Amino acid sequence: MSRSKHDNAADRRIERRLERISRKQNFHQLLLLVILQTNQTIRNIMATAKEAIEAYLVADTELKTRLNTGLENVAEDEKRILKALEDINNNGGNTWTPEDQVKLDGAIGTLRASVEKVEALASAIEDAPAPPPVV
Repeated sequence: MSRSKHDNAADRRIERRLERISRKQNFHQLLLLVILQTNQTIRNIMATAKEAIEAYLVADTELKTRLNTGLENVAEDEKRILKALEDINNNGGNTWTPEDQVKLDGAIGTLRASVEKVEALASAIEDAPAPPPVV
C-alpha cells in the first residue's frame, strides 16, 4: 500500500526538526519529536490496515453475492428436475410416451447444467479472498 504525499511530507518535517535539535537543546523537545514521529508511523500503519480490511470486505461481499446467486440457481434447477420426474411418474399409465422422453431429456440437461453450477460454486469457494494479515 502506498503512503500519501501528506504522510511523507509530515515524516520529512519531523526528521528535519530532529536534525536541528542540538545536544544543548531541551530533552523535552527531542522527546516530543520522537513521540510525533511514532504517532505518524502508527497513523500510517493504521491507514494501511484500513485499506487492506476494506479491500477484503469488498472481495468477501462479492464472493457471498456470487455464492447466494449460484445457490438460488441450483435450487431452481432442482425444482425443475423434480417437476419433470414427477410428471413422468404421474403420466397416468404404464406406457412410456415420447412426451415422457422429452421431459426426461430436459431433466438430464438441467441436471448437467446444475452440476456445472455446483462445480463453479466450489471453485469460487476455493478462490475466496484471504483475510488481511494482522498488523
